[in-house]
Amino acid sequence: MGSMRIDKRVLALLVLGLLVILIFLYLFVDIHKTIKAISSADPLLCTLALISVLSGVFFYALTWEVILRAVSEPLGIWRAFQYVCTSIFLSIILPAGTLTGETTRTYLTVKNSYSNPGSVIASIISHRTLDMIPFLGGSCIALLFMYMNHQFLGYTIYIVSSLIFLVILTISLVLYLVLRPQRTEGILNALFRLVARVYKRPEKLLRWKEMAAKQLRLFHEGIERLTVRASTIPLALLCSALSYSADIIAIKLIFRALGLDVPFSVILTAYTIAIAVQTIPVGLPGMTGPVEISMITVYSLAGIPPATGAAATLIMRSMNLWFEMALGGVMAYWVGLKALRGSS
Repeated sequence: MGSMRIDKRVLALLVLGLLVILIFLYLFVDIHKTIKAISSADPLLCTLALISVLSGVFFYALTWEVILRAVSEPLGIWRAFQYVCTSIFLSIILPAGTLTGETTRTYLTVKNSYSNPGSVIASIISHRTLDMIPFLGGSCIALLFMYMNHQFLGYTIYIVSSLIFLVILTISLVLYLVLRPQRTEGILNALFRLVARVYKRPEKLLRWKEMAAKQLRLFHEGIERLTVRASTIPLALLCSALSYSADIIAIKLIFRALGLDVPFSVILTAYTIAIAVQTIPVGLPGMTGPVEISMITVYSLAGIPPATGAAATLIMRSMNLWFEMALGGVMAYWVGLKALRGSS
């Protein structure tokens, strides 16, 4: 019953997001022109765009596999791809999806390999941190473009500037905690002291603290192995850059399919703002509605016909949201089915 309630809530939020998009298109964009643009899109270029999106997911999984191989036992690219797709699926459909997705990725890896939780968490945190760097570079290029193009001076420049600041702050904080093990130990001790005030079972709390301290030690050992194998970091960064570039290239191909050659600077600006909107924790699956509206608005500010910008946005979102969600659902089912077979 609980899972049914979750399914209904997710479905209701998705329908709400789609309704918001339709209202926006009705009020500010010509729906008929948008549908006509979508129907006239070059199917070959759209197929190449979909392949590019799928390649982005593959390189994202490959980035993690490269890091995991350095800090712990190798998982294999196929299983890494399965677990990443499963985590993407959970990140989209659940309100606290990012945390749940990464927790599931950790669980699946530990259960199906010889890796320990601390090392796997080290690989995932390193993966997420390295993945921010190509995005940070693209965001800086978008910010430079906005300074040069006065059409974007306004709320967009503040959104991108704030996002760049938050990314730099997050990377700095992660690096600080990773390179200062005593700080993370201090945070862990403070957390358990806080829990001890309300949880009155000291013997169990002590066991949990010892387990957490052990995994924290394994986490730092994994980070140390990653720093020792320095050649891993450039390779992981290259895979991460390819993953980021794949989405940008996909958008470029979609606009070409619609008969328009849009500069990469405009695409980077819209993509950066879309990612910024997706980070807002309001519980909408994939931020359906706000993301589409923000991208269409940015394209319109850049001088792209609203119907063409809306068509490109809807096609792209059908790939990097609906297609990835469907692919993740299939992979989650496949991984769950294999787990059931293994347990039986």
